[in-house]
Amino acid sequence: MSVEQEEYHDKVHCTFAENMYQKMVTKRYGIEFCCGTEEDKLIEGADFYRKNEMLNLNTIADPIVDGEVNGEPVARQGGNCLQVLVSAGRGGGVFTYVPCGNLNETSFSFPENYDGEGEVFCYDADAGYTETGLPGEGPPDLTIDQQGVCT
Repeated sequence: MSVEQEEYHDKVHCTFAENMYQKMVTKRYGIEFCCGTEEDKLIEGADFYRKNEMLNLNTIADPIVDGEVNGEPVARQGGNCLQVLVSAGRGGGVFTYVPCGNLNETSFSFPENYDGEGEVFCYDADAGYTETGLPGEGPPDLTIDQQGVCT
């Protein structure tokens, strides 16, 4: 943000805060401020209220589009969140996915001769998932059953 933009933000936020303070003091304590007419204050107050709201809305980043705010990764919001049941056969495998509400991939390894009933995962359908074999073991031996939408 440039220096001019920062100065503008400060002016709008400070004027808005001052208008709200004067309004609160007038209502709570009955103290009247002598600067400008009541009509001028109403017009200026409404104008800076609108400007303040616009600035606040413009500073909200869309995590799905941006993926980070101020250099920090942020969680995805919304999107398609699906639930799957992943089970492994004798060969095992690796299920790699992006959990719902996250940006980072996660992997779950099913060892050879996995004897569990499977694992349930909620993944971001927009990012998808991959199946790979265990290192040095050949193709994956995974069964993936779509269970529906995650809640």
